[in-house]
Amino acid sequence: MKRKLLTLVLALSVLGGAAAPAVSALGADQRLSAVTAKVKAALALDTAAYPEFYGELDEAVLAPTWQLEWNGPDGHISVSATEDGKVLRYYSSADQDAVSPGYSEAPAFPSGDRNSARAAAEAFVKKLLSTGETVSFRDQGRDRLGTSSYRFYGEILVNGLSAGLSCNVSVRCADNKVVSFDRDSLEGSVMGV
Repeated sequence: MKRKLLTLVLALSVLGGAAAPAVSALGADQRLSAVTAKVKAALALDTAAYPEFYGELDEAVLAPTWQLEWNGPDGHISVSATEDGKVLRYYSSADQDAVSPGYSEAPAFPSGDRNSARAAAEAFVKKLLSTGETVSFRDQGRDRLGTSSYRFYGEILVNGLSAGLSCNVSVRCADNKVVSFDRDSLEGSVMGV
């Protein structure tokens, strides 16, 4: 009787161990779907032109981060986001085509104006901030010949107080389209080090 019981326990252990990866894989797919939906909603992303999608969980020491990438014939979009969908980094290569002038082009002052680009950067960042967060942008330099994107640096305040968090935004001069964004996050910060 003890032998049959031991055999049954071992059989259940083996079956349970084989089922665990399938359960965790299903859980990971559900988590990826949830994060992807949140990111697409936050960024108002239309990914129809990007038929290939890849998502991977990066189990960081302090907080897990999802790396999402959409690829298509005209470029790719990369996003790094937290489990709850907070966008930490955004980059669109399809929108970078006008960022750097070619060597054969004569340098020119940027088309558009810095104030409109700054307003676009502030609006973009505002929709990605968490409750209690605000951003205070600083001007960065002057317009230079050959510049095709404006870059802005901002300090992210938490409940109006400095928390040592910052963000960077690049806005294409020609049409005020945000082409890249990155930010610090409390989830990934170590205080007092």
